[in-house]
Amino acid sequence: MVASMQSQLDNCQQEKLTLRERLIESQYEVTRLKAVPSRVQVTTLELKLNDLEARHARREASLRDALAMLELQSEQQARSSVLQYETVLRQKNSQICEFKAELDGLLTALAALQKQQ
Repeated sequence: MVASMQSQLDNCQQEKLTLRERLIESQYEVTRLKAVPSRVQVTTLELKLNDLEARHARREASLRDALAMLELQSEQQARSSVLQYETVLRQKNSQICEFKAELDGLLTALAALQKQQ
């Protein structure tokens, strides 16, 4: 899921570069044309471009936030798993110690019985 978000972020960055390239091409095309467009047309294009860049920035920020949240959740889940396994390991070690003590007691009793016979 983190890889998916990273991929989306990379796509957004590529889209931003493409938009910038299109802006440069558009600016070149405007200067190349013989007929000078009206100021209203240029302003409209600038507004559209600004809107596209603002939407891109919002989406990129949203993806960054989602990626940070996923990384945090992943870290928390890893910590929780480690704590869970450490608890299980302590319990098993305690059981092993109990079994060892019981076995030592049985071996001691067996040795005492063998001495009596």
